[in-house]
Amino acid sequence: MKLSERAQVLVIISILLPILFLFIGMVIDLTLILIEKQELNRLADAASKTGLIVVGDQISTFIWEVRTTTTPAVAQTQLISEGTQTPFPSNDDYFNRINDSHRATLVAPPVQTLVAAQVRDTVKEYELISNHPSYISMEIIYPYQYKPANRNLQIYLRLTCSGNSLFGFLPDLKNGEISVESIQSIRQR
Repeated sequence: MKLSERAQVLVIISILLPILFLFIGMVIDLTLILIEKQELNRLADAASKTGLIVVGDQISTFIWEVRTTTTPAVAQTQLISEGTQTPFPSNDDYFNRINDSHRATLVAPPVQTLVAAQVRDTVKEYELISNHPSYISMEIIYPYQYKPANRNLQIYLRLTCSGNSLFGFLPDLKNGEISVESIQSIRQR
């Protein structure tokens, strides 16, 4: 190999090596951002579901009250010719017996406060476990797009955190922030 050929190889390598390192850095950076976004998505889903646990407890209480205060005709013990009892009504029957005042309680400010507190506590607990105190904002809307005639109650949660990136121009990273949304629902009718 001649000296001029060696010089050409050296020039090509000196140009391509930084480009290769830049490309590898971007791939690693994008991977870290996608992992962070996936974790944030899981957290948003889990936190909004824990908020709905409060609503589910209220619904269970209402169903229990309906079961204990009213005895539907289907649930009365009747012996059939074979000596078996009639089955108890399904939960669908009890959802139909929950009245509008019960449903109004599910969206009242005290329940909204309990739902929001449960969601906040879940996010804060995750911050402590993961040592990830970079959350910038959290938006909780319960009930989300509520209409009394809707079959389901929904909760909306948006979490935004600072993204640690070497390259701020990567996709899914706007102003150095990663944002995810979660909408979960629970049946009320």
